[in-house]
Amino acid sequence: MRRIEMLVIGGLSGVMLLSGCAGQPPVGERSGRVNPSDTTPPEAADSRPLVADFIAYSDQIAEALMRDMMDNEQLAPLHAERTTVLYGDIKNETGIVSTNDFEVVRERTKNRLMQSRTFNSAFRFLTSRQRLEELQKTELGGDMFEKDASGRVRNPRIHPDDTLLLNGTMYRISRGPTNYYLMTFELVRFSDGEIVWTNDYETKRW
Repeated sequence: MRRIEMLVIGGLSGVMLLSGCAGQPPVGERSGRVNPSDTTPPEAADSRPLVADFIAYSDQIAEALMRDMMDNEQLAPLHAERTTVLYGDIKNETGIVSTNDFEVVRERTKNRLMQSRTFNSAFRFLTSRQRLEELQKTELGGDMFEKDASGRVRNPRIHPDDTLLLNGTMYRISRGPTNYYLMTFELVRFSDGEIVWTNDYETKRW
């Protein structure tokens, strides 16, 4: 008799356990892997730029720079074999968007460009001024742009006229629940601070 009671209790426990499991949604039902350019419901409800905006903008910059690098003489090196592109400053005036989001645009742009043989034949990326200084010290053992008695830069591979800073700015205009964003990247010549190339992207969220 006791054995029968134990079997009944065990059976009921098994039924309750199975019922409890059946009442729980499958793991991963409400989340999972999606295409990076797809917009999820939480993103759609957020007033900040979408991930899709950052992806689209980085694609736009890479395509525009690839198109312009052959036609814009100010992007071509004058003294070195290749133009050096150095990560510059990012100015974030949005107040609600992380600067890291904007850095993703720059990083993704760099990654796309580095996959092109055409780009690599004319440009090279350095991700920080410190890296440029380290390279200069390795090659010359001196200052970043060491000059001779005539004022000419000694190292033909790294020249201020052939070094461009990739700077970014991000602004927001708020009108009630609506936010307009303007994102701009520009290439600035190291030697004189002149802007030689620019590309911007606009989006509005509410």
